[in-house]
Amino acid sequence: KKQTISNLKYTNAYLDAGGDYKCVATNILQKNGMPANFTSPSTVVQVSPKVSVNSRQVDAVRGSSVHLTCTATGYPTPDLTWKFNDKLMAGEVTQKNTTISLSSLMLRSVTAISHGGLYKCEARNSASPSDSATITVMFSPEVVAPPDPVSVGVDYLEDLTLSCTVSSYPAVNKVTWYRNSREVSASS
Repeated sequence: KKQTISNLKYTNAYLDAGGDYKCVATNILQKNGMPANFTSPSTVVQVSPKVSVNSRQVDAVRGSSVHLTCTATGYPTPDLTWKFNDKLMAGEVTQKNTTISLSSLMLRSVTAISHGGLYKCEARNSASPSDSATITVMFSPEVVAPPDPVSVGVDYLEDLTLSCTVSSYPAVNKVTWYRNSREVSASS
């Protein structure tokens, strides 16, 4: 009786290591009409997901459309989910095969208030750990109120307060006021 040990080794195993493995043993007897060779039970190798996104940061313009794409590889094929500011949202899975998942998210008529923030694509399969990637949708500051010139009346020696609302992501770090094209202090 002769015992043989065979090892299959992957160095830095990645996606190509995932799959259904079997060890098949044969010897000279199979060539002489003996019964079929011996096959071991299956061994399934799982590969944890790896996520990539089309961009880590998107500079959006109000009213335009933004297309976010997320690709994940792994074995078995990962399931993808999208989150916006940590809240689950619907994504569109456009492709899924044995090892790759592709999901896209189309944001239409974007605004800083509704769409500015962090979008996270998460990939999970039965292997662990899961993986994720984040896309930040950013907006330049935009004064959103008042939309048209406004006249304000004030009585002599009364306090006057003017307001402007600015929408952006990330938040503005400075608002500057001008009077007759000259900069004035907000506390004047």
